[in-house]
Amino acid sequence: MKSANWPNAPRLPPRKLGGLIRGIQGTVSEAVVAMRESANEVEVGVSRANNAGKALESIVTAADAVFQRPARPPGRSEDEYSGQRAGGAVDSVSAVIEENTAAPKKCPLELTK
Repeated sequence: MKSANWPNAPRLPPRKLGGLIRGIQGTVSEAVVAMRESANEVEVGVSRANNAGKALESIVTAADAVFQRPARPPGRSEDEYSGQRAGGAVDSVSAVIEENTAAPKKCPLELTK
């Protein structure tokens, strides 16, 4: 194979060549901007996914606390003990809900699209 024969290659006028180069540069710049925006959106998505994972862990922990049933202490009726445990479980779940509701407000990144 022979290399391109540059002396005989078609020549573009400098004005057209400059316009072609500027067009390519503009297209490349647009692609770079799009890639940066996509990377930012991925970072926001990862942050939100991490927050959701933490919230789910808190919910599972609270649910486990609700479903664990230790032995009733001597001297208390089943109703007294169940009521006390239910009150504690409600407080635990309320705390988790409050924490999870505040989590999106703490996130510094926000998707504006």
